[in-house]
Amino acid sequence: MSTELRREKIVDSATQQFRNLLESRYLQILKAASDSFADDDNAVEPTCKVGVTVEWDAIAPSTKVAVKISWSAKFRDESDDIVDVEQLNIDLQPGGEAGPNGGA
Repeated sequence: MSTELRREKIVDSATQQFRNLLESRYLQILKAASDSFADDDNAVEPTCKVGVTVEWDAIAPSTKVAVKISWSAKFRDESDDIVDVEQLNIDLQPGGEAGPNGGA
């Protein structure tokens, strides 16, 4: 089998498998995104996110083409902090003491 024909057959197989998986799981993917949106009044419109993995043997003349999809709603959280290593190390204890033993 020529390299070009093999490439075409592998791509066709992977594409069709992905299409079948996406069509069969579409409602579950949509529900996952919608469920994440339902309990949050401040959330923006939900986003469906699907990841695809395709595997096949690179050398064998006859190969199994495996396609996997994973999905989730898009969640976002963020935080930031400034770390200044030049700043003095200050132990903030109640009562203004430097530590539990009065700085000793």
